Amino acid sequence: MANRLTEGRLKNKRFRTTEESILLACLAIKCRFTPYRLARAAQISRATFYRHHCSAADIASDYEDYILQKTRANFARLLKLKRVSLRIIYEQFFSTMFSNHRSMIFILRFGTPDFLEKMLLLVKPKLIAATKLKNQEALRVYLGEVSALIKSWCDAGFDREAIPDFVDKIIYLTDTAHVRLSALGSFDHQRESRMPARDQAEK
Repeated sequence: MANRLTEGRLKNKRFRTTEESILLACLAIKCRFTPYRLARAAQISRATFYRHHCSAADIASDYEDYILQKTRANFARLLKLKRVSLRIIYEQFFSTMFSNHRSMIFILRFGTPDFLEKMLLLVKPKLIAATKLKNQEALRVYLGEVSALIKSWCDAGFDREAIPDFVDKIIYLTDTAHVRLSALGSFDHQRESRMPARDQAEK
């Protein structure tokens, strides 16, 4: 079923206010979401709740889809520019999370564990070009490093003034990624080449 949480609907003041109440109710209840409990905490009817989300279980995925949609749109505009730097892309990345910090708090608590990686993969070609990483394992480790750094910023309270420092750290991870991580993808290949022919055939 289609996500009912869209940029167009959130432009409606009444819809946006109700959605903020639902989100705050989620953060207050913390677990065991049900339409009844959320509607009661948000002081709305269950019929109103269902106009916003198909079920309580869909709220996290609705917010993930919404944030990915916003991030994709922001990146699309940036990538149309000539020679846009990775620093600017990461600054936009942080800006998107800062302006949607309540949604991000909810996603990081109740959404999929690899959500930050999903956001980063929206600019995968740019990351590969910047890191010079040619294998998936090395790229996965790099994404994990960056995601952990971003999560520490989120956990510290989404401090806007700290964004430049975090971007500097990510750029350092990016600039050194090829030297630090490029060998990762060769381990399995080297191990397979040393295996006896019989073992390789069985594999």
